[in-house]
Amino acid sequence: MRAGLHSLNLAAMSAPSAALSHRAVLAIAVPIVLSNATVPLVGAVDTAVVGQLGAAELIGGVGIGTVVATFLIWLFGFLRSATAGLTARAGGARDVDEVRASLGRSVLIGLALGFVLLLGAPLIWLVASGLIAASPEVERHAETYVLTRLWGAPAMMANFALLGWFMGRKRTSRVLMLQLFLNGTNIALDLVFVLVWDWGVQGVAAASAIAEWLTFVPALALATRDLKAIGGAWDRGKLLALGPVRETLRTNSDLLIRTAFLATAFAIVSAESARIGDLELAATTILLNFLTIAAYGLDGFAIAAEALAGEATGARDKPRFIRAVKLTAVWSAATALIFALLWGMAGPSLIQVMSVADGVRTTALTFLPWLIIQPIVAAACFQLDGVFIGMGATRAMRNWMVVSFALFVAAWQLAVPLWGAHGLWLAFNLFFAARAVTLMIAWQRATRERFGA
Repeated sequence: MRAGLHSLNLAAMSAPSAALSHRAVLAIAVPIVLSNATVPLVGAVDTAVVGQLGAAELIGGVGIGTVVATFLIWLFGFLRSATAGLTARAGGARDVDEVRASLGRSVLIGLALGFVLLLGAPLIWLVASGLIAASPEVERHAETYVLTRLWGAPAMMANFALLGWFMGRKRTSRVLMLQLFLNGTNIALDLVFVLVWDWGVQGVAAASAIAEWLTFVPALALATRDLKAIGGAWDRGKLLALGPVRETLRTNSDLLIRTAFLATAFAIVSAESARIGDLELAATTILLNFLTIAAYGLDGFAIAAEALAGEATGARDKPRFIRAVKLTAVWSAATALIFALLWGMAGPSLIQVMSVADGVRTTALTFLPWLIIQPIVAAACFQLDGVFIGMGATRAMRNWMVVSFALFVAAWQLAVPLWGAHGLWLAFNLFFAARAVTLMIAWQRATRERFGA
């Protein structure tokens, strides 16, 4: 009887023989799109709440602090993607004990990384402040933000592992539930800490840190419930087996390097804007919030690509893999067009809401065309990221990221002296275009390596 139930659990966990349709892709992606879209809304609320205080340096302080925190989040956010890919491939192979082990390894790694970030917070700010050429007032507020925000780092890293595990198992409704709880709590605390209790920048950061810890509890409870449902047992030998541990570390290290370059590109944009001036920094901060909303929307279909491509790779089902790539590409392109239209039609009004300072509003409007075209430029690289992670081709993705970043740096150095902040936005768009083109070139070879000719 137990063996029969175990087989049923495996079948429920992964059914690669089922037809892959647009509906199947949307069932995974839509909850992720909705949940991811709420993440940058927190940043937008952070900026809007502080913006009501009427000082550009406060917006800039939150902007720089958010860039540093986001750099760290993205740098270690590889844990979510790596866990999703490893879990999806284990599910495709119908190895329920490895599905369990992938969760255990990732949560342990996440907690360890989080406490390292918390203990190293003063050093992190020391390094960051040496790279940022902002005014003293902006730097003071940014330091407050970073040192406060990192108190939530251990919970944040563990949450990445848990969310990645749910994504790899295509349980994206759980991700939506948890993300809504996290971001809703964050926004509510923002309003209380800043507008009611007048904690300023420190209140914005404290809201984020506390929300991470409050979310860790239900995330762990949901994972425990799912573990009971899929059956199997904790196998210490499997949890610490050399082969899977080596693959986990290799995948995480590849994604760490890839994500470090991606986050560095975003950091360069903010740091260079700060060097140009406080108005340019404040305007760029506002537009980066909008850009991040689009990025998280596109990431929903990247996650669908991770889960579906990973499952097909684990099952050695090449036709299903190709189908997953095509379907997620179609929906990623459609989502990019929707965001481009949104920024084109509603961008000016949204900028008005984000700041009461006329100089900031005017500057942001001059950069708006760059924001409008960015989703279209970036759609393919987001979707192909998911494909590469799902199939386990993280080394190729890492290498092409290095090439794309080098092209971005060259464009940045050439364009900014000629066109100032507009040159910076041009280089940023070229960075995403380079990533898309290089991944398109590399993906067929990676596919042959995993499935044969």
